[in-house]
Amino acid sequence: MNLFRCKNLIVLLLLLSSFSIQIAQAADLNSLSALFKKHYWGSFYREGKCGPNSEYFVRLALNKNIDLDGTMIVHVENKGGDTFGMVAAVQAREQGRYISGPTETRNRTYPEREIGEANWYYHAFVVADGYVFDFDFQNNPTIIGFADYIYAMFVPNAKRSNPEFIQNKLGGYYLSLFQVKYIDPSESFSAPTGDILHKPNGTYLLPFMNRTR
Repeated sequence: MNLFRCKNLIVLLLLLSSFSIQIAQAADLNSLSALFKKHYWGSFYREGKCGPNSEYFVRLALNKNIDLDGTMIVHVENKGGDTFGMVAAVQAREQGRYISGPTETRNRTYPEREIGEANWYYHAFVVADGYVFDFDFQNNPTIIGFADYIYAMFVPNAKRSNPEFIQNKLGGYYLSLFQVKYIDPSESFSAPTGDILHKPNGTYLLPFMNRTR
């Protein structure tokens, strides 16, 4: 092997090594997605309990030893004047009209109501590697990118090309970002919240979206 080809091989190996390290440092999206889909209709979900639902999901992932590097729980609140300070969703789980069909069962795997609008004092969901895991979004376990989620969850279809509406609607939305800590899987369900989540960093939604594009 000549010197030129040897140098190229060394460079290639270094690039592959760097790529492998980057992948290893990212959250395990495949395992997290499978867990989310498995438990979307699980017994721990409670309507109106987005914070506890999100925290339980994180604890469950930690218990399964799923890599959560860079994962966080995001709390959204409305510090502006739109919708009287409420967080207004447009694709909230089972907030629409009733769907005719089977009667409710404890472990059902289907919606009883259509998606619809909802107003909350705050909302919480999990974000891993830029993807959102929200048990209150739509009527099936939907995992999409952060910006796409924000528009789908909070902006009506007809208004998504209206920057003035988006500014008025989302300009007052404030995020508290709780980074997930590593913890021994055996302690994931017994540890207090402060042992699995760092103290939050705060930022307004729209500047955060612009920084993370």
